[in-house]
Amino acid sequence: MRRSSTQAAVAGALGLTVAATPARADHLSAQATVVGSLALTNNVFDTPSNGEADLFVQIRPGVLLAYESPRMLQTLTADVEALEFVRNSDQPSINYHGGYLARVTPSPRSTITFGANGTTGQLSQLASQTTPDQTGATALPAGEVAVRAADVTQSLSYQVSPELRIQQTAFGRYADTNDQVSLDVTSYDAGASVSTEYPWRASAVSLEVGLAIAHLQRLGPAGGPAGVDRLDRQLNPHVTASGRHDFTRTWSGLANGGVVMINPYGTDPFNPTAVRTRQYFPVFALTAAYTDDWGRATLSAGRAIQPNLFIAQNTVADTVTASAVVPLWFTGGRRQAPQYVGAASLGYARTELIDDGNRASLGATSVYRADVGFTYAPAPGLAYGVRYEYFYQTAAAAAATLFGSYSRQTLFVTFSYRWPARLAIDVPKRRTSLRADGRDTDPVGGEQVVPDASGGADDPRGGGGGGDQGGPGTGGVNGPANGTSGGTTGTSGGTAGTSGD
Repeated sequence: MRRSSTQAAVAGALGLTVAATPARADHLSAQATVVGSLALTNNVFDTPSNGEADLFVQIRPGVLLAYESPRMLQTLTADVEALEFVRNSDQPSINYHGGYLARVTPSPRSTITFGANGTTGQLSQLASQTTPDQTGATALPAGEVAVRAADVTQSLSYQVSPELRIQQTAFGRYADTNDQVSLDVTSYDAGASVSTEYPWRASAVSLEVGLAIAHLQRLGPAGGPAGVDRLDRQLNPHVTASGRHDFTRTWSGLANGGVVMINPYGTDPFNPTAVRTRQYFPVFALTAAYTDDWGRATLSAGRAIQPNLFIAQNTVADTVTASAVVPLWFTGGRRQAPQYVGAASLGYARTELIDDGNRASLGATSVYRADVGFTYAPAPGLAYGVRYEYFYQTAAAAAATLFGSYSRQTLFVTFSYRWPARLAIDVPKRRTSLRADGRDTDPVGGEQVVPDASGGADDPRGGGGGGDQGGPGTGGVNGPANGTSGGTTGTSGGTAGTSGD
């Protein structure tokens, strides 16, 4: 059932690509890709103590298609992953991933984008699909949690005048997790927002209003503890204001703040007498960013209110995150496509579970995460890497039931290959600007400073992320939807105030 639904999603994305293609061929590019890793972890089951070590292998062959016409650019990616644990698996698990991105330019003043992503896999292993600077610190359920996730995004941007830009965004996300023991979660949400931005000199200010609807269902085992089974349905409006300022050619800052209203509706069939009231939560984010041709770095801190789709619960997350990507120039390589690159992130997040009835805390989870990696790209389309990840999580009260306390260390050795090596079509990178002048976004055809985990130095499939003005994470299943911060990874966003790369 799960395999067929994912295949249908990939086939549907392919159908959209074909349907949008005119009869004559303009520019079509097709590449075969393969990504692999050999990894060693010291806690394969995420147990609180006496963790069991294991070696696992991931192989992910796939295809990358791109189509370009005068006013439209489309990309489609699809791959199949085989994941095999040496000591704790009778047979490899097969997972599927697919993504579609389209950008339309109806006029010189307007741009429309559409994206869709779908994935299956084990929740603890999805971070390996991102680069080390993108992981962030997000609380995750412990153990062997199987996940199916999908998201869609749409945006329309119109430049009314040199001093005014209007943007409309919409999103939808779905997550289904099952740990095979105690929890079965089915969650989805959707929303839309409208924002205006006014730039002047080295600054820009914006205002956004939006509305999201959420359906959060969690089922525990028969005879389990009370309070685990629940269904929350909500209509959550928000309003946020943000400002960006470029201090120098390389340094910039971003600040935003606003209010999110959690507005429950309907009756919970598992707790029919529960009273759930409307609540208001302040949110904010502060970000300092450094951007240069030779690298980039960000330092962020903030608070966000968001539904965690993996546990079907509203959360208040206080986060501090630092990330950097540094090409190692002294080892050689072209300026815009260095052969050796270092990437790292450090993060802390304190996540509180919120009772929709009285705003009381149901327990908190603290996460510490460090991720560092080095990549060597000897040729276009070919990359090798080594990566180390440290993850430590503590949980109290009800949060302990949903998340668990554990630590895990993992060492990866990776490779990626794409054939043909050169891209026949210049594909824009999916990055949201933190600067008022927008110079930290790659131009169409620009090569990434850090090679993407899926395909080498000039691969277009760098993970989508959330926007710094409240757009939903492109590819972020669990990123916040309240307009204050973008998701940093394809599966577990939530670093306040940063933008996905």
